[in-house]
Amino acid sequence: GWYRLNFKSPQIPEGLRAILRFEEIASYAKLYLNGELVGTRQDYRERNMNRLLGAEFDITDRIKPGVENALAVRVYNFKEPQVEEWDLFGGILDAVWLDLRPAPWCDEILITPDADLKGVNFKCVMDSPRPAAAPGWSYEIFEWTGGKRVASGKAAGNIEIDALGRGTLSGEVKMPEAKPWSCESPFLYGIRFKDAKGE
Repeated sequence: GWYRLNFKSPQIPEGLRAILRFEEIASYAKLYLNGELVGTRQDYRERNMNRLLGAEFDITDRIKPGVENALAVRVYNFKEPQVEEWDLFGGILDAVWLDLRPAPWCDEILITPDADLKGVNFKCVMDSPRPAAAPGWSYEIFEWTGGKRVASGKAAGNIEIDALGRGTLSGEVKMPEAKPWSCESPFLYGIRFKDAKGE
């Protein structure tokens, strides 16, 4: 089936990227903007979870700021019918929006605790485009409940390319007074990254 929408784009400030975000889409999709193919998306599910993953398309180079744009999405269903009623067909199943982000931006954050649970190694996976450096980036670790900051610092400015071809910012933080999580005491921490503008 086809989904079509004509919309007026906002102006895109210099230095920002226009990202079209789909929360859930199944099962195979092609995205067109102003008659040009932007990209495709295959239906992937999170392992051990019956939930569809979202999809993002960078449309910066194809969108027309300040005027009307024509968006079209063609969705295919290649699956056999399943028990779950909502899984009998392909389609756009959740919210879609246009997000203006700085370039580069952090797409994923991967956290690995030390063996003694007194520190963590973090990796901020950058999405396209992938420049050679990201000066001025910082990180902050905080208590999930209450938001108290427990550690902070500057992230390394140089972006490394991992085995999957993704740009990454990596670092290590020592937290000698860290509280471990348990079923009896489910204490959690969070981490956030900010660019040179504090975004």
